[in-house]
Amino acid sequence: MNSVFAQPNTFQISYDIGLLDIMGSVKQLPNDNYIVSGSGAINTFLPIPNAILMEVDDAGSVVWGNEYSMGFFQLSELNDARRTSDGGFIAAGYGPNSSEQGLLMKTTSTGAVTWAKGYGGSASDDFNIARQTSDGGYIACGNTHSFGGKDSTNLYIVKTNSSGTMTWDRAIVPEPSRDI
Repeated sequence: MNSVFAQPNTFQISYDIGLLDIMGSVKQLPNDNYIVSGSGAINTFLPIPNAILMEVDDAGSVVWGNEYSMGFFQLSELNDARRTSDGGFIAAGYGPNSSEQGLLMKTTSTGAVTWAKGYGGSASDDFNIARQTSDGGYIACGNTHSFGGKDSTNLYIVKTNSSGTMTWDRAIVPEPSRDI
C-alpha cells in the first residue's frame, strides 16, 4: 500500500548580513513567508549594529531585506515585527534617537520606512513587542530605566495613534517579591 504524505517545507540557512548579527524574532505571514527582525553590522570599519528587517519565503530565500541606520554611532535593533492592516509592518526595538530609547517603526509591505520614532527618557528604554490596536494605532511594551523606581528595570507601555504620535505611556513598577 503506497501512501503519499505531504512533507513540511523546512530549511536551515545562515544569512551572512555582516558582523554581530542578532535576530530578534521570526513570524509566519499569511502568504507562508516569514518576517524576520533583528540587527547586524554591515560596516566592517565601525561595526555598529543597525536594525534589520527582512522577508524570506517558505524555502528561506530572501524576498527583500533592509538595514536601518539610525545615525552615526547609534545602536539599533528590532526585537519584534508584525503585519499591519495596510499590509505593512510595525516593528519594535531600540535606538532611533540614541541607543537609549524604545523604537517603533512603521514600514510598507517591502520594508520602506513610513515613520520611525523613539519613546522614553534619558536612561535605557526598549520595546520587546508591538501590536496594532483596533483603533488603527499601535501599542508597544518593553522595559524602562528612565521611569519608575530608581536603579531598577520597570515595565514600559506606550500607546500611539496611526502616525506614531504618543497618546499615553505608563511605567509600571513591580512590587517586590516576598518570601512566604
